[in-house]
Amino acid sequence: MLDKRIAELRKAKNISQEELADILNTSRQAISKWERGESTPDIDRLKDLASFFNVSIDYLLGYDMQANSLNGFLDELEKSNKDNSFSISVEDIKAMVAKNANNLDLLLCVIDYLSSLWVKERNNELIDLLIEYCKRALIIFRQDNKYNFTRNDIHKLLFSLYTLKEDYKAAKEYLKNNKIYDNEMDEASLELELGNYDRVMELISTSYLKSVSMILNGTLLRSRLFLRTNKINDAYESINWGISFIKSIGTSEDAFFDIILVFNVLKVACERHLKLDYKETLMLLKQNIKYEFGQTEISGALKFYDNQGTKMYFVFNNLEETLKKELEQLKGTVIYDDVDYLIKEMFGEYNE
Repeated sequence: MLDKRIAELRKAKNISQEELADILNTSRQAISKWERGESTPDIDRLKDLASFFNVSIDYLLGYDMQANSLNGFLDELEKSNKDNSFSISVEDIKAMVAKNANNLDLLLCVIDYLSSLWVKERNNELIDLLIEYCKRALIIFRQDNKYNFTRNDIHKLLFSLYTLKEDYKAAKEYLKNNKIYDNEMDEASLELELGNYDRVMELISTSYLKSVSMILNGTLLRSRLFLRTNKINDAYESINWGISFIKSIGTSEDAFFDIILVFNVLKVACERHLKLDYKETLMLLKQNIKYEFGQTEISGALKFYDNQGTKMYFVFNNLEETLKKELEQLKGTVIYDDVDYLIKEMFGEYNE
């Protein structure tokens, strides 16, 4: 590094090797050997070079004291965090970050350290410092496999810090602006603290519908798998479980009318295929199909799904179209003709 530094600094000064030799009271050959790396100046010559070029001896030697100091600090910080000694003071951390404000490695290591320190000391002053460092880290963030942090981890930590401060308005605003979680319960918890009880009920209802629909759609997919592999008895059991689950949850069936319809049509189709008595269930289906499905009572929940672009089986306005879509799923199965018969029977198109 020394040979390159001498040559770079000399050329930056726009002087020749001979001119530099005269300034340092040495020979041009000596300067040439330094720049080719064939020899090195003694300590006195190093001092003269540093003084003339207005740099440190460390710089001439390629030794960056600040970088070395930072690396040592990071090592000590990680070691102190790992052994829970927390020997690095907050003031030392502030001073080091002030000198290296845009160093992401340092910021992530400091965030990790201060988070652990807060768990131990519960010092609320640490929260403000963590918020400051998290915001700075997000500005200069890049993926770094050295740490467990990702950009979303920092977002989540910031959200948690606001709630720890009981600054629920800031937490709500941060949640809204950054879309951290796909979870209505986080927002509902904030609204509860803010006293917005109507909004809490709306969010709980939406989240509940979402989780229930996942269970029902999972059961429907399982039933379809059995039907496509012509395991009719297994499909029949799965369908009956889905219907029993809907009855057990005690919620308004309006929200799940379409998926209830699909389950019952498949149930009757299985019974017809298995030569079981299905006439009474079919009669009830034909009566219920007259029900005009709307969104009046559950507009909030359905509007949420519409806004999210979420495709769910119960969000259809055309019930016949819903069943025809289901029929398409069953092409090539032994139950296809039974489902086709039921759809035509229910909508008055079938003449036996």
